[in-house]
Amino acid sequence: MLRPIIAQQNCISCHQHQGLREGEVAGAVGVSVPMKGLLAMEEKRLLADGVSLLIVWFLGLLLMTYAFWHLGREQQKRLEIVEELRRSETRKSVIMESALDSIITMDHQGHIVEFNRAAEKVFGYKRHQVIGREVADVLVPESLRGMHREGLRRHLSNGSRRIMGGRNRVHLFRQDDMDLARLQGEMRWVGRIQDAFESGRFSLYCQLRKPLDQLSGGSGWHCEILIRMQDEKGGFVVPVTFLAAAERYGLMPTIDRWVVNSTFEWLESHPEYIDRMEMCSINLSGHSTTDEEFLNYLIRQLDHYQISKGCICFEITETVAVSNLAHAVKFIETLRKLRLPLCIG
Repeated sequence: MLRPIIAQQNCISCHQHQGLREGEVAGAVGVSVPMKGLLAMEEKRLLADGVSLLIVWFLGLLLMTYAFWHLGREQQKRLEIVEELRRSETRKSVIMESALDSIITMDHQGHIVEFNRAAEKVFGYKRHQVIGREVADVLVPESLRGMHREGLRRHLSNGSRRIMGGRNRVHLFRQDDMDLARLQGEMRWVGRIQDAFESGRFSLYCQLRKPLDQLSGGSGWHCEILIRMQDEKGGFVVPVTFLAAAERYGLMPTIDRWVVNSTFEWLESHPEYIDRMEMCSINLSGHSTTDEEFLNYLIRQLDHYQISKGCICFEITETVAVSNLAHAVKFIETLRKLRLPLCIG
């Protein structure tokens, strides 16, 4: 860095011999600054700024990644909750629609919010005609409506479980009610059975029957088809547990249809076993033997699958045959026309 020196009047008196005149540039003053140290400091500062920016960028990236992960997790939780609510609503709908008992639910104001098909048959109203209306106006006799409303008001104020006593009584649900808990447990099986069908957790087992006297009878196999259900963890459920719920809530025709179709399909795909089989027994429920649609379904399945009818035997219980004699006779006569063996146990 250089700064010029301008000749002044007092400078000429000393430097007149140099020929200087006032106002002329007489020289310059230079200042030398060492730049190496400054450049080194500047490089360090730039490096520090770069590292700081990199750290800020990296922290920002981590923060954004965490934010997106957290949002994704919350969204997944919401989707799981929505899916669970959907499945729960589906189970409830299945229970309501398949129940043989009338199921009517009301809100805290006594207005009807659920009215299943069985209730439609019992009370003669369609669901859309009663939803939103007061239970007292629709189902309670006029002479008892005041008692019903007073009982509901009493329950809301002090938790009293009895709205009306004697006939036309209304029983309120409580978590510690053992009878309702047992009924609710059976109702849950309806949803679990539907889930098992959707998830493919039903399977068939073959139980061989052998006479005590090995010399009697034919030489072919006698087997009985049994149904098994796996729970959500892969363990087997005792048949009487889910079959009792299926019987109560009208799911046995669906189960019987699945057993018939699966058995016929397996026999058709394994013809080598049919030659060695003398009889294959399939148990049918009382619901199926009195169901006209099931009989038509059975005939269609026999026409569809190429299997020997002579080796198929259907079993029904004596109780079913006696309690539904007219339907049982028709079912038996139809099987005889089809030349299908029938066993009454």
